[in-house]
Amino acid sequence: FGQFGFIADSAHGGKFSHPIDRNGNYVNPPVGSPARGYGEIVSKQFWLYTGQKNQVVSIPTPLPTPGISPTHQPVTPVSGKMQLVARIINPNNVMWKDHGARKTSGMIATGQDYMLAIQEWAKAIDAHKGKANLHVKVYMKNGRHYNLIYNDFKIYENMQYSHNGGSCPQGKCPNGPQMQHDDPRTGKAPSQWFDGACCCSSNNGFGWYGSCGFGQFGFIADGGHGGKFSHPINRDGNYVNPPVGSAARGEGEIQMKEFWLELKSTDMFLPPVEGAGKFELVANIMHPYSPMWAGNQGRATAGVKVVGKDYFLAMQQWRDLIDEHEGQVDLIVKIQLQSQPDYLLIYNDFKLYSNLDYSHKGGSCPQGKCLSGPQMQHNDRRIGRHGKWFDGACCCSSNNGFGWFGRCGFGQFGFVADSSHGGRFSHPIDKNGNYVNPPVGSAARGYGFVVGKQFWLHFKPSMPVPLPSISGIVEGGRYELVANIWHANTAMWSGSNARRTFGSKSVGKDYFLAITEWRRLIEAHGKRVDLIVKIDLQSQADYTLVYSNFKLYGDLSYSHDGGKCPQGNCPSGPQMQHDDPRKGKAPSKWFDGACCCSNNNGFGWYGSCGFGQFGFVADSAHGGKFSHPIDRNGNYVNPPVGSDARGYGNILGKQFWLHFS
Repeated sequence: FGQFGFIADSAHGGKFSHPIDRNGNYVNPPVGSPARGYGEIVSKQFWLYTGQKNQVVSIPTPLPTPGISPTHQPVTPVSGKMQLVARIINPNNVMWKDHGARKTSGMIATGQDYMLAIQEWAKAIDAHKGKANLHVKVYMKNGRHYNLIYNDFKIYENMQYSHNGGSCPQGKCPNGPQMQHDDPRTGKAPSQWFDGACCCSSNNGFGWYGSCGFGQFGFIADGGHGGKFSHPINRDGNYVNPPVGSAARGEGEIQMKEFWLELKSTDMFLPPVEGAGKFELVANIMHPYSPMWAGNQGRATAGVKVVGKDYFLAMQQWRDLIDEHEGQVDLIVKIQLQSQPDYLLIYNDFKLYSNLDYSHKGGSCPQGKCLSGPQMQHNDRRIGRHGKWFDGACCCSSNNGFGWFGRCGFGQFGFVADSSHGGRFSHPIDKNGNYVNPPVGSAARGYGFVVGKQFWLHFKPSMPVPLPSISGIVEGGRYELVANIWHANTAMWSGSNARRTFGSKSVGKDYFLAITEWRRLIEAHGKRVDLIVKIDLQSQADYTLVYSNFKLYGDLSYSHDGGKCPQGNCPSGPQMQHDDPRKGKAPSKWFDGACCCSNNNGFGWYGSCGFGQFGFVADSAHGGKFSHPIDRNGNYVNPPVGSDARGYGNILGKQFWLHFS
């Protein structure tokens, strides 16, 4: 049996039929046949609901008002909560006259006149943390109902209103509908509110009027304008005279009107977390089967930033925005689930490289637990540079979704897993920041279905790098930041780049003062200068190393007279390299690039080779991480601080300061 206009043959009842009963079961004989016992079918309706998940949506359904068939009810997709604020069935009811809008009256129940006090409209709009649209539904006795939508509708203290365009679903109004003849369609209308008609009415109906005219609510035109229950705006959004409802207009008689406030869903337009700085939506995935989420589409900006619509900012533009910001940038990923609470994954100090590799420094999982931060992919170590970018899936996908993949796996954006991994819109990282297989979104994972994702960049305010905390050891004088290392894998920390100044002096940004400028500043001071090195750790307390009376020579070799380890113990002062005698000129040489043990050719001081001091990333044999050769007790250590074997945890950053006493 069919679903639509199916009439069964005589052997199965010979009636207008439907194959599925009220319990969701296929039945034979079908519903509609005498043998089934449901009675005859009068009509069927099929609806597509395009709202967001977990919304409290009251869809206007005037049942069972005589003369109004729900079959012809205007269909209006909504993206938020719908609140009925007025229903006019009997315009002769006294509630539609004079000051009737100043109080709530009638009953909200179907088939009853109802008016929410106009001041309560204003309160509902103002209380909602987002936009509100006004829907006006005009029901015609001939079944040619129509709907007028006023976008971003607002009511002011003097009862004037404004809206920003809108739409006419059953007509055509590219600039939106009017509410009154002086309505400009966008902005605050000059129309005034009247507690009673200013003209042209046989029942003194209240509403908005311009230089007088026809009202919007329970308005009955006078004999000169048709003498009928009327509306001033036609299906194309235009003010008309004579009004809709009059015989002269020729559109038929009005049966009923309803006014609804659509309190639009605002989740996508509000930052996912509170905090200072700017938030930028860079991806919104709602329909992963769209071609924009497959192949090399991550290289192009596509879609629009509208609730329920897909949007993606080209990946290279992500990188440009991050690099242009004079401060730290975090990536926030929001996963929307159908049947469980949404969750966030926050990737601290997120950075993109020219080949679209990414790095981050830990992060957080607000709805779960990830002490070291979340992963992005299964080979993500939670800190440092990871993830090869693919313009299309490397495996496990039914829609070739682009993204970051390690040794292959599941993607991050509009990724639909293949049938062997659940066959659904998926995300590889769970609420605890862990890569999971099967992914979130698959039935086997048990999180329910993924219904949307948003990716946000959080541009934190630019802040000066704070002075090192070494109270009681070095006080007073002037401090000069000469190096701030945050992204050790960038090219600026390799080769001969120490010979020039680059970067900016902001928290979360890399900076280096040319090493020859260090020497010039020290010599120009003419008095004692200390070098202070601060090591920022992810999971343990930071530590500081103080090199007293630090000097640089023409060949860039250095000397110091002992020093301090404020968070450790070094009676003779700290080393800088393994052949550092702790006092006097060190035999260590300056190298414009690593002499050994590095996977990024990091410059610095080396003795008979070893680990460098600045943006040094150790090779795999020595931990493969951003490293420092000197521990909190001032000793050169192998494996270095930053390696898993050393046990200090990951290094987040380093700062080098000159202190001019």
